[in-house]
Amino acid sequence: MFDKNDMPEVHELLVEGLRREVKMKAGFDKVILGLSGGIDSAVVAALAVDAFGCDNVNVLSMPSRHSSGHSVTDAATLINTLNITGDHIKINDIHQAFERCIGNVLKRGSLSYQNIQARIRGTIIMTYCNHHGFFGLATGNLTEAMMGYCTLYGDTCGGIEVIGDLFKGEVFLLAEYINRDSEVIPRNIIDKAPSAELFDDQEDEKDLFPYPIMDMVLHAMMDADRDIDDIHALTKVNIETINKIVARVDKNKFKALQCPPSIPIREEVYRRMEDRQ
Repeated sequence: MFDKNDMPEVHELLVEGLRREVKMKAGFDKVILGLSGGIDSAVVAALAVDAFGCDNVNVLSMPSRHSSGHSVTDAATLINTLNITGDHIKINDIHQAFERCIGNVLKRGSLSYQNIQARIRGTIIMTYCNHHGFFGLATGNLTEAMMGYCTLYGDTCGGIEVIGDLFKGEVFLLAEYINRDSEVIPRNIIDKAPSAELFDDQEDEKDLFPYPIMDMVLHAMMDADRDIDDIHALTKVNIETINKIVARVDKNKFKALQCPPSIPIREEVYRRMEDRQ
């Protein structure tokens, strides 16, 4: 996996790749993304500004009844720091309309109930794309895509998954690099426990496994061709956990295949790493 010394190249390749795919190939000048107040969307917003300039980056803050106060304020702080255009749309009324229409499948706390929030947000983002001629940026990372920790037709909406070739831990390293000279991404976004805010006080690692463990196993799966013994030898993670992670990857492969294309940078970064040695 990448370490902090690789972040200058990771940043350069992502910015260049984003500009190439969106502006040069697809012909779009302006982009939009959902800004949750979390680490992934914050990093994507910062990369987008570096790629297109602040005047061409638009974000939507779309809190639900489960959104924490700090998520809203962290997103607002980032909007001001990046000097980008941001609209604030509360989705409670839309969510309640779904409950009135199909309440029989939206039992409070159920998976269907949790996912409807992401699908509402995805619909709003794509409506902005259609109306304003924006290019939608998805904000998922490689760890969560492989684990299926995303909502189809929700947070997977967009034309490209900007950090889709980075494991979660690498996203945090990139955030620190973006903040190398000044605090672009608010410190609280980096320091707080990752949460999709699917329900009150929800934390990602309580639903999954610790991100460092998932990153190690998933990275080893790519190197070890999914052999459990080889993954164990590479990571020293217990076999039971490895089996659970591999099973989850297999179960959710159909979701990963439907995620937007990412910007492939790993091979080029590895090549540059070898040249440095």
